[in-house]
Amino acid sequence: MNAKRRKRLKEVQDHISIAVSVLEDVIDDEQDSLDNTPENLQDSEAYCKKEDDLDEMRDALDDLKSAQETISSI
Repeated sequence: MNAKRRKRLKEVQDHISIAVSVLEDVIDDEQDSLDNTPENLQDSEAYCKKEDDLDEMRDALDDLKSAQETISSI
C-alpha cells in the first residue's frame, strides 16, 4: 500500500474514532434516561422501544470497534 492510500486509511480510522466517541456519549445519555424512568412507565411500549434502540446502538458500537481493529491491523 502506498503512502497516499495509507494516509486515507488513517483518515478513516480517525473518523471511526470520532463516531465511536459520539455514539458512546449517546448510549450513556440514553442509558441515564432509561435509568431515571419512573417505575410505573417501565412496562410501557415506549420504554421497551428505548431499550431495543439502546441494544441496537450497542451493536453498532461493537461493529465500529471491530472495524477499527480490522483497519488497524492492515
